[in-house]
Amino acid sequence: MARPLRVELKDAVYHLRARGPEKRAVFRDEQDRGRLVKLLARSCARYQVPALGCVSASNIFTYSPRLIDPI
Repeated sequence: MARPLRVELKDAVYHLRARGPEKRAVFRDEQDRGRLVKLLARSCARYQVPALGCVSASNIFTYSPRLIDPI
């Protein structure tokens, strides 16, 4: 069964998370982690979505963007 569509609200803060299966690592190394952070920075600038926070550990990555203007 498909998930319902995400509600997009102006000025809403979202919590996005990626976790490795069975507590395995989500990044190969520090260079891999750096690539994701750079990609997020470019995407935030391109789509004008401010990032309020970003945390990464070996087996989890969390990201909190604020949606200024929903599509």
